[in-house]
Amino acid sequence: MSYQSYQESRKNILTDDLDRIAEELDIRGYAIVEQVLPATTVTELSQHLDAVWQQQCTETDPTVLRDSGEWGVCRALLAYEMSFAQLVRHPLTMSLLNRTIGETAILHLINGIIAFPRQASNQLVFHRDFAKPFTSDQLLSLNTFWLLDDFTSETGATWFVPHSHHLSYTPSDAYLQKYAERILAPRGSVVVFDSRVYHRGAENHSPTPRRALNLQYTRPFIKQQINLAALMADHIDPESPLAQTLGLWSVPPPSVKRFRVPPTQRTYRQGQG
Repeated sequence: MSYQSYQESRKNILTDDLDRIAEELDIRGYAIVEQVLPATTVTELSQHLDAVWQQQCTETDPTVLRDSGEWGVCRALLAYEMSFAQLVRHPLTMSLLNRTIGETAILHLINGIIAFPRQASNQLVFHRDFAKPFTSDQLLSLNTFWLLDDFTSETGATWFVPHSHHLSYTPSDAYLQKYAERILAPRGSVVVFDSRVYHRGAENHSPTPRRALNLQYTRPFIKQQINLAALMADHIDPESPLAQTLGLWSVPPPSVKRFRVPPTQRTYRQGQG
């Protein structure tokens, strides 16, 4: 395709699918990569998510979950089932992190989202996953949203508002409704999005739950939703790449004495940003 060339601008050239994903992420705020996970993995993770949800419902009264807007949200999945760790440093995720947030990015949250048939949810309103009152010319937070069920018009697939990650204010309800686009994709796919883009779930009109896994990554100086570094410290190798991604290498020293040790011995390691 021919195009007008401008001396003062750089033409973006796509050489592989990663370039395509990064370009859509930058311009639209999100990109879809279909059927990344094999069916066996999707089935396994779906079963584990259902089990974690049942366990969390025994830990917290379901009435409390409903009243607090937590119904259908499974938090800190790794604390309940280590099988979810296979997604934390997935090759696609790491490739995108290395060219956006950077290789020192840490996991901000790892949650499961279950949309039960015809049930209200806190996910049905437009929101940002990085809801801070400022913008940045650097990407601060990135989500990978793994689909464990088909996202269709019947199951109530998620809506995204293109380009809204560039805004320092919340668009009007009229704008959000008019320009939102529904994400339709099969199970095993992943939606990668800038955490500042506005999005919402939709009511599930199918007879079965719609499940997904939401992993959010940030620069290491941003606090995690739940202290995964402390939660997982006794369960993983502290020198492993997984430990870095879970935030174990970017923990503020607990005292002046612990700060005044050789830099290589600090709990907030050198080069972690």
